[in-house]
Amino acid sequence: MAEQIEHNGDAGFGGAFVIQPPGGGEALRMLFLNPSPDPAVFWGFVKTTIDVALAELAQQQAGQYAPRR
Repeated sequence: MAEQIEHNGDAGFGGAFVIQPPGGGEALRMLFLNPSPDPAVFWGFVKTTIDVALAELAQQQAGQYAPRR
C-alpha cells in the first residue's frame, strides 16, 4: 500500500486502509485519491466496506453465498 500511495502522490491523497482478517480471509484494502477535507467521507466509506464484508459473511454462513461483483 505504501508503494501505491507514493506512486499516486501527485493525484492527491485522501486516505488508505488495509484490513487483514484472521484465518487467511480476503484482505480489504483501499487507496483514496480524492483529497476530501471531510474525514467523514473517508470513515463512511471504510464503514460501508466493512458492512458489505459482514453481509457477505452472513450470507456465506447461511449457505446463501453470492460472490462479490
